[in-house]
Amino acid sequence: MGYLEKKIGFYSEEDTFKEKRDAVVCFSNPKSEVAMMAGIAKTYGSPTRSEDEAASQYLLSELDKYFKQQEYKNLAVNIQASPKNIPYLYKTVLDEINDHLFQEQENSPHLKNRSTLFTGALTYEMELYLAHVGNSRVYRARAGRIRCLTDDHTLAARIRKEKGSESGLVPSEYDSILYRAFGCRPWIKIDFQVIHALPNDYYLFCTDEVHRYVTDNEMDKILLHCEYDPDKCSQTIVKQARDKGATGPLTVIGILYINYMGLEMSKSEATIRLDF
Repeated sequence: MGYLEKKIGFYSEEDTFKEKRDAVVCFSNPKSEVAMMAGIAKTYGSPTRSEDEAASQYLLSELDKYFKQQEYKNLAVNIQASPKNIPYLYKTVLDEINDHLFQEQENSPHLKNRSTLFTGALTYEMELYLAHVGNSRVYRARAGRIRCLTDDHTLAARIRKEKGSESGLVPSEYDSILYRAFGCRPWIKIDFQVIHALPNDYYLFCTDEVHRYVTDNEMDKILLHCEYDPDKCSQTIVKQARDKGATGPLTVIGILYINYMGLEMSKSEATIRLDF
C-alpha cells in the first residue's frame, strides 16, 4: 500500500530589500490538525519604510498564531477543524484579521492607511484550501501541464474580463492598481477554493513581479529541470525573473505532494469555488 507526503519550500529576497519586503508564512506542523500553511502577504502600494510593512507582517503573524499555534480554538465561535469546516474556519479567521486591521488604523499610527494583499493555502489531509486577494498567483503543475488557479484583482484584469476583445490596449499602470485589499474596509470579499490534490501535484505561489517576467511555459520547464524540489525550484524561478529584469523583491513558495509506492487515488479535477 502506498502513502503520500507533502514537502514545502520557498525562496524570498525579503532580506535583500529591507525597504520593501514581502511577508511569507510557510510552515509544516504535523502535530496540528492543519498540517501545513503557505502564503504571501504583500503591502499594497510602494512602501519605503519598514513600518509600511506593518499590515502584511501583522496579517501573517496572526495566521501563524491561529493555525500553527492552533489559537483558532479560542475563537468566539467554536469551530472544529475538519474537512467540512475548514473553509468556514479559514474565512472566519481572515475576517477577524481584516476587521482588526481596519479598526486599528484609527488607533495605531504604524497601521494608519496601511493595507495588504494575501494569497495562501491551508492543507488538511488531501485537500488544499486556497484564499486569495490581490495579484500574487497560485499555479498547479499536474501531469506535465501547468495552470494558474487564481484571478488577478487588478483594474487591468477587470477591464479585460468585462470587455474581452473590445478592451484594446490596457495601460500598463493598470496592472498595479488593485480593487481589493485587507484593511481598506470593515468587510472584504475573498476568493476561496477547495482543491483536491493528487499524487505528484506541485503548487507554486509567487508574487506579481515573478509571473510578470517568467512565463507559464518557463515555470513548467524549471519545475521539470529541478525535479520538482520546492526549494530548488523556488530559487531558480526567482533567479530567472531577476535575470529577465525584475527589480522588486521576489518570493516563490512550492508545495509538492509526493507519491510513494504508487498510491492510487481518483484522478478527479475537483475544484470547488466558494462564495460566502
